[in-house]
Amino acid sequence: MKRLLAPAVIFISGLALCQILFFLQVHASNLELLAGLAGLDEAGYLSIPAQQARNGLGLAGPAFFGALFFTCTTGAGLVFLALAVAWVRRRVFPKTRVYTALLFVLWLVLAAAVNQNGINPEALIVFILIPPAVYWLAVKWLPETGQGGSARIVFVHVIVILAASLAWMPRMDKNVFLDIRDFLLLSHPAGKAVNDFYYRYTLYPAYMFKPLHHKTLKPCHLNASDPRRFKQVASLLISRDYLPVDKNAACQLVISEKNGSIGFASASKNTVFLETSLESFKSDPGNILFRVSKKSDQYGFFREFTMTGLATAFPLGLYVLVHAAGCLILFFIRSPVIRSTAACLLCLCLALACLLPLGRNDGSMAAADEIRAALGSDDWRTLRNGLKSLASTGKDPFRYGVDAALMQNPHIPVRYWMARCLAGTNNAGALDMLIKMTDDPHINVACAAWASLGHIGKKSTQEFVLERIKSMKHWYIQQYAYYALRNLGWKQNLSHLPADP
Repeated sequence: MKRLLAPAVIFISGLALCQILFFLQVHASNLELLAGLAGLDEAGYLSIPAQQARNGLGLAGPAFFGALFFTCTTGAGLVFLALAVAWVRRRVFPKTRVYTALLFVLWLVLAAAVNQNGINPEALIVFILIPPAVYWLAVKWLPETGQGGSARIVFVHVIVILAASLAWMPRMDKNVFLDIRDFLLLSHPAGKAVNDFYYRYTLYPAYMFKPLHHKTLKPCHLNASDPRRFKQVASLLISRDYLPVDKNAACQLVISEKNGSIGFASASKNTVFLETSLESFKSDPGNILFRVSKKSDQYGFFREFTMTGLATAFPLGLYVLVHAAGCLILFFIRSPVIRSTAACLLCLCLALACLLPLGRNDGSMAAADEIRAALGSDDWRTLRNGLKSLASTGKDPFRYGVDAALMQNPHIPVRYWMARCLAGTNNAGALDMLIKMTDDPHINVACAAWASLGHIGKKSTQEFVLERIKSMKHWYIQQYAYYALRNLGWKQNLSHLPADP
């Protein structure tokens, strides 16, 4: 029994260590964000998250729950990597020093990849500590070759994982996460709880590793040779949400202008990312700021590893845990090979069962008659697919007979895609419909309504958004409302700049 559960025990132990490290990092990131927001408030800007939505930033709970995203993706990837090399060491090269040397080189390459755009101590500590710790546990706890029919057990694992992967492969496209959300998570209470948990806490870790150009607001220090140039540069920065704050306020970026030259540097390390002429910046500020963001981004490899972990290590982690649970449930089967095989088949059945609600296609419909038929269907899944097709193609939903009553449909995915498809119409009543849908009790629907409102709203809609945005209690919704506000042509007020450059 211990041999069957060893991978799960090692996996959970590695994840626990990851959770501790990521919790400390996300908490530190939250405190950094909180300090930056204080500087924005002092300068008079509209800050996101605003007061009611930022209450959790200084608390341990949101940091802990937010860190679970990194633990289940980045952490799971590192744990599986260490498990794999330990298994090869245990089974194939038990006494080969060359293999140990190769592992050391791989470890150094991993550390170098994390720091390819400058030293990143937060990411480095995770990539340096986790693999050796898990490797040591795995070498110590994994069974020896031939014990308990281990070769046959490994063979069954490989076959089951390949079978599940082949079954899911046709659905692995850009829509797969939306389909999983709509058909798996939002179709029952437990899935809704998981979905709500994700949207409530993932912005905390996301802020930690986002590049500058993906962050909502970017406080910065601006030094200029004279007040006139200060105003010129500040105006260009503010139009792209790089917001000059007091020189004592917390920020990540320092921008200095002198004698017609402008430089961008790290506020903490005093490292210059980019230097260019003032005229070049004035002629193409968006491109310059994007280059600054790329050059200052130290989390590129970390993000790629995290996304890979989300697509591979996370489902493999679920497999390991479900298999271990199956082995515990099937305790009455005395043969380790038979018990493990039965648990593997249980995992395969669950993987296929989760695939069934997604259907055989991605729900896209090209023909007008097909879309109209879908919109008249009594089946909410077909109705959802029809609305999704309208939203994806930008077609006017009212030309296809969309009923306003869908705003009150009991199925969340239907309301979500209803809000999304309203971005493709100029119908006079669509604006009022979206305004009502911004009060939808479900986060995904409210965010979709705000996003569409930013596309079809008018300049007068800015006042409605400004009245609502500060009182919002959910950071994710507030962020969508801010993007809607910016799409409507609003920008932060120049009059709130510090008095002295």
